[in-house]
Amino acid sequence: MFKMIICISTCIVLIVSVLTFNANACLLDPTVGARATGMGSAVVANPNDPLSAFYYNTAGLADIKGTHFEIGAGYADFKLRYQNFQGYDEHNTSAAFVPNFSYSTDSAGPVILGISAFSSLGVGYKFKKDPAHGITSDIDSTAGVLFLTPGIAYKLTPKLAVGLQLNIGYGLTEAKTPVSGSVLDVEADGTGFGASLGMIYNYTESLNLGISWRSPMHVSQKGDAKIGGGKYDFDVDIYSPQTLAAGIGYKITPNFLITGSVKWSDWSYFDKSTSTLNNVKQPFAKNSRDGFRYALGCEYTVNDLLTLRAGFLYDPYSIKEEWISPTLADATFYNLAIGSTFTIEKFKIDLFLSGSTIKSRKVTNSQTGYPGKYEGYTFPFAGIDVSYVF
Repeated sequence: MFKMIICISTCIVLIVSVLTFNANACLLDPTVGARATGMGSAVVANPNDPLSAFYYNTAGLADIKGTHFEIGAGYADFKLRYQNFQGYDEHNTSAAFVPNFSYSTDSAGPVILGISAFSSLGVGYKFKKDPAHGITSDIDSTAGVLFLTPGIAYKLTPKLAVGLQLNIGYGLTEAKTPVSGSVLDVEADGTGFGASLGMIYNYTESLNLGISWRSPMHVSQKGDAKIGGGKYDFDVDIYSPQTLAAGIGYKITPNFLITGSVKWSDWSYFDKSTSTLNNVKQPFAKNSRDGFRYALGCEYTVNDLLTLRAGFLYDPYSIKEEWISPTLADATFYNLAIGSTFTIEKFKIDLFLSGSTIKSRKVTNSQTGYPGKYEGYTFPFAGIDVSYVF
């Protein structure tokens, strides 16, 4: 009976995830999961819930006992401000709703099996029109990838765990932008495939070391574009970067954990991404620099019912200034987060709240047609995950 409930619930969540992903958007490279986000995403060495394991280090599944089902969502209000040199000055009015679910079981022990779904690697913005200052129609853009990730983990030794997962990506692009006195309306979707590998080494009872690699992925999207009364073929090829992350977790006391991680992303690979309208191909960016994301976190277990956590994340920009626009606004950001877990018998409720400030960027030599100043913040970025252990 429980297995039937899980299967039905999983199908429902997948359908809801795709539908909500179609209507909303997420940030360029967001954090995923309530526990991880509450710790600044510094969980590469200690991903002790299924969703954190699937996104940050699959090897973490090997230490998760029992059968877990988890469902949740995050909400991000990204107040990006765009000012052009003609007097246009508006904030993004599109917020992101990012659903997720995960499932893992040790019933096939010693192998741990699982699957998850989450939205990641995306952008979504909406700016109001202001014809008097150069923006003749609303700028409305949603683009990103929804991941479905079946995975497996195994303890090679009592101290060393390894994990492997398949990353199945569904990409969607929808945008309406002003072009030469008209509106370009585009829509395309498609799929791509990749994989992730992870290892966690329990050096001592207090010290964990973790490393995780996610392969690059090419998502080929096909669709159509409408402009000036005509309809044309429209293709989008998104090349998401490979990533390599390393982390450390140390328990100062049995109840107090501190963590740190660094993630490298091959954003120069993203430069292969293009959109093609009526056989005319355009790049998204050129000469992007590889990214390094730094994270610190801590977690304090008050008692069997309550856990508290906090984290900090620093993520420098990767896309060069001349290639950013209101529909692709990469920036350096600083993020602070807090979180908690409430345990009620076999239920766990994870909560987080965070906010980010971004470093302003000024574009003079724009290759996208959107010179000006970009600045802003994200608040609130909040979410909840609810899990049950069978």
